Amino acid sequence: MGYQQGTGNLQRTKTTAAVTLGSSNGDASVSCEGTRVSLSVTLNGSMALGAASGNITLSNSSIKATSVIESCAQSNNPFSAFDVFAVQDGSCKLSFVNYTLSPDPLTGNPTAIFSIMIYN
Repeated sequence: MGYQQGTGNLQRTKTTAAVTLGSSNGDASVSCEGTRVSLSVTLNGSMALGAASGNITLSNSSIKATSVIESCAQSNNPFSAFDVFAVQDGSCKLSFVNYTLSPDPLTGNPTAIFSIMIYN
């Protein structure tokens, strides 16, 4: 963990970042610092029900090959929480799935906010 148990001060600096994905096949990248990240993701295109997003490469000097990275999506979010993979020193890759209840594809540039915590 990035803190010692019992210190009483678990406040971490929060970083805000944004990225736009071209479509379910489009990849994107974003750079940010800190161990607590609020990431705004906008879909610029359409995404079918059950489709996976393109990969988002998150570059962050706090990420180590042994880091544990947690993510969650805000409520009323049409996307799933991120799958985190390819973790290495300085970066990881993220992707999500369209879990809307409509059989129609997501359109209209939906945006979702994800919270990401990096533990070392």
